[in-house]
Amino acid sequence: MGFDHWSAANIAFLAVSVAVGIGFGMMRGASTVLFEKDGTLHQRYTVKTLIVWGLSLAASAGLHFGAQAIGAEEVVRPITLSIGLSLLGEAITCGWRGQQTGIPFAVKDSGRRGDDIGDRLSGIFDSAG
Repeated sequence: MGFDHWSAANIAFLAVSVAVGIGFGMMRGASTVLFEKDGTLHQRYTVKTLIVWGLSLAASAGLHFGAQAIGAEEVVRPITLSIGLSLLGEAITCGWRGQQTGIPFAVKDSGRRGDDIGDRLSGIFDSAG
């Protein structure tokens, strides 16, 4: 019992979906404003961001109808995949842009005991800039 849905239509749809999802996410990430507040990096959406959201929704609808037209199966068209790819693209772009600012992603809490994954990741990101 494996995934036996590797048709040409399904593969084509998945390839296009990955490119469109990550691409629109990256455009959305590029349209945000990054700023410092209380010593840490913050992000704000802009009117451009909302326009990109609208365009990505229209593209998703187009992909849905295009997938039906080429015979891509419903099993390879989950909306959660589209959302996840889009958020990944946004995170890649905002993360890269955030690194370029030199502003810390988080402030260390000296009152906390122990070492957790957040401290280690914050240290990686803060030292990479």
